[in-house]
Amino acid sequence: MKASFVVSALAALAVAPAFAAIDSQAALPAEQHQGKIAYRSGGIGQDESRAMRREASRYPLELLFVARQGKHDDFLADMPVTIRDARGDTVFQGRSAGPYFLARLPAGRYTVTSTDRGERVTRHVTVKDHGTRRVVFEWRSASGRRNA
Repeated sequence: MKASFVVSALAALAVAPAFAAIDSQAALPAEQHQGKIAYRSGGIGQDESRAMRREASRYPLELLFVARQGKHDDFLADMPVTIRDARGDTVFQGRSAGPYFLARLPAGRYTVTSTDRGERVTRHVTVKDHGTRRVVFEWRSASGRRNA
């Protein structure tokens, strides 16, 4: 009886990584497209947030939206995002469903803008051929925010 238990336990351990991979993919929001840009947005809840952080390394641009709450940050959801290329042409305009926004953009210079409660934040970003450029959009805390 002990031998069959050990075999069963080993079998369970062997398939656990496969189930973990399936589980993390289930928590990952679907990739979407707008023009030539592929993107994912989300990160609401622990599982989806972890999945988005893991996936970030596969995208040249990662945006994170937060509100400063004293010594910690609260995540923001449903954030407007506008990305313009070096010529000023809009390559993406939409909303991030959660605090994480991942975009597959060609290497180049971009201007990324988001607004919360009338306060606009603009970041100038250089995306390279390799690696991920992480950009944090941060606002000071105020009551009534859309926390994720």
